[in-house]
Amino acid sequence: MQSTKTLIIAILFCALLAVAGCVRSSNIISAKVLVEEKPEAELQESAPAVQEKTETPVVKENKEPAVEKKNESFVEKKQEETNTTKEPAQANNESISEVPEEKISGNVTVNFYDVGLGNSVEIVTAKYKHILIDGGSKTAGGKIAQYLIKQKIPAVQYVISTNPADEHVGGLAPIAYNFQGSNVLASSKTSDSGPYLNFYKYVTYYDNKINYINETENLGVDSINLKMMPFDGQIVIKATYEDTSFLFASDCDDSCIGDAKDLKADVLLVPSHGSSSAIAKLVDSVDPKVAIISGTLDTIRPDVIKLLEDKGITVYRTDYDGTVTFKTDGKDLDSETRPELRFS
Repeated sequence: MQSTKTLIIAILFCALLAVAGCVRSSNIISAKVLVEEKPEAELQESAPAVQEKTETPVVKENKEPAVEKKNESFVEKKQEETNTTKEPAQANNESISEVPEEKISGNVTVNFYDVGLGNSVEIVTAKYKHILIDGGSKTAGGKIAQYLIKQKIPAVQYVISTNPADEHVGGLAPIAYNFQGSNVLASSKTSDSGPYLNFYKYVTYYDNKINYINETENLGVDSINLKMMPFDGQIVIKATYEDTSFLFASDCDDSCIGDAKDLKADVLLVPSHGSSSAIAKLVDSVDPKVAIISGTLDTIRPDVIKLLEDKGITVYRTDYDGTVTFKTDGKDLDSETRPELRFS
């Protein structure tokens, strides 16, 4: 009896052990399934966030397009590069009241530059405004531009081309390039020559324009009056400052000038660089005290020199004298030769 109870207890104990083992195994399997079936999104959210490296975009500067300058020796002004489009330069036309009193000299200066075969005249007003009439050849004009920059001239207010011939207009291309924003005036006659096209190109590149003179016009610059008279596609200019006057005849001799009036002047720039002897009528109409011949030994005719000297006119030659400078207070006229200042 006792052995039978012991056997029954042993069987019950084994059964309990079996049930406990089954429950434990079931829990392990369930836990494994939960891990395997965990959504991928939950796994990713539990991972630390990784930030992607971003690069700052490179901003390119908006530069002005380069000007083609083949076979040209222009003097370039250094301009600060910016990331904005350059605005066209404006003419420096300050009023008289904006010029400091200490800068007002009371004298007008007229420089007849030695440019070899050609004409180039600079007028500087008492208020230090600058007028350039013709520029000689391209080579000469480049040297003049360099000279003006070294003299710290901030602007050339007026640029005037009296004639489309190369030895008049050629040098105005580098002037227009280096002194953007000038008021540009020219004779109505144009040309398809390289020097004239360069002149046109550099005037118009920065949205400037050329004002063509088709009829007699008067231009006042400070106290100077410029009377511009068109003749046969050229411009003859009479510059008057109080009682003193200058006549710049371009290439206009007796055959061109006709019966024009109001030509009388103290100083005459002889036409055609001294190569035309047909100037007797012009000289009589101008009746100058002084004559300037801007030319070379090959172009200046001896009979032109004789005609002028026989009339008691003082003659200056840029090929001998270099640049010839006049200063006037409107009454007295002083002259100076500057053989060291040559642009030929």
